Amino acid sequence: MSLAPRAGAEPAVEGAAFTPLIKGTAAALIAGLAAYGWRAADTLAAAPGGSRSTLLFLGLLAALAAFCFWWILISRTRVTATHLHQTWWSDK
Repeated sequence: MSLAPRAGAEPAVEGAAFTPLIKGTAAALIAGLAAYGWRAADTLAAAPGGSRSTLLFLGLLAALAAFCFWWILISRTRVTATHLHQTWWSDK
């Protein structure tokens, strides 16, 4: 295994796409949304004639928030002499 760049390869710099501050802020927002959503879901479920579609909608929103949060945590950015590349669910 060689750490030298392969012949003809562009030199690249790669690192996390988001700083620890942004990741921490996203974690705090997700935790706050989860707590609020839990209380809202509990209230909706206990209400007479509670709406399943509303609970399903809250679940879908939670899944979307978790999906985006996961990609904030794992996304990477690579810069070469000619390109800027960021990983996400669909790479940019």
